[in-house]
Amino acid sequence: MKGTWKAIIFSFMVLAVAGCATHRSALTERSDISLEIVPQSSSVRISRTDAYREGEGFVVAGKVRRPHEIQLPGHVDLSVCSPDGTSLAQKTTQVAGLNSNRRGSLELPFRFRLDFVPPEGAKIRLKYHAPPFGDESLHICT
Repeated sequence: MKGTWKAIIFSFMVLAVAGCATHRSALTERSDISLEIVPQSSSVRISRTDAYREGEGFVVAGKVRRPHEIQLPGHVDLSVCSPDGTSLAQKTTQVAGLNSNRRGSLELPFRFRLDFVPPEGAKIRLKYHAPPFGDESLHICT
């Protein structure tokens, strides 16, 4: 009897997780919005990205990969450009834990939440920056 209840509970858990995964993947299938990672000269790289609709807004999330110990903090810039080149949004987020003393490779998450869904043909550009922050800007939509 105990084994039957465990099997039933396990089955419900699998169905719940599969339902959530199906809902999320349906949101990420927007081929009309391009996501571009701008190359950088730093050893730190944006390694993973995901963009999806969440409620009335839009989320761009990912991970920054640090291949070795780094003593400087850094940030990720996001720029959303309309198909005609108009800048729709610019945001910056710090990458927490990047200057950790932990040795070896490390992947750290970042996340942007937009209060709107980009239009068809929009381009989302991401770039990692290490200090000094300078005047280098990602906010040009050309």
